[in-house]
Amino acid sequence: MQSMDLDRAPFAFVKLDPSLRVTAWSGGAARMFGVSAAEALGGDVGALIAVREPGFWAGLRVGSEGPRVATWVAADGTSRVIEWESQVERAADGAVVATACYGRDVTARTSQ
Repeated sequence: MQSMDLDRAPFAFVKLDPSLRVTAWSGGAARMFGVSAAEALGGDVGALIAVREPGFWAGLRVGSEGPRVATWVAADGTSRVIEWESQVERAADGAVVATACYGRDVTARTSQ
């Protein structure tokens, strides 16, 4: 179960399994993307948070240096720039077990 602190955080927290299915979805993610945890859990992250950058979610899954930025397009056609950090959890054999993703809306910062 997620802590209340994570649900109240001013960023989105999304945890993914190796197939890029959502296993955790914070209150911040629900507020940012307009999708409840009940709707998101088990769903494909690429369908829930459609971004313009091809292969973006698969890239987060393998890990990357520093934050990665993606443009999310909402159902109403508006777009937001989201900066993502990720932490990849691996098994002893190196296989990806889960990926924790932390996203924040940086649209205001990037449009200046």
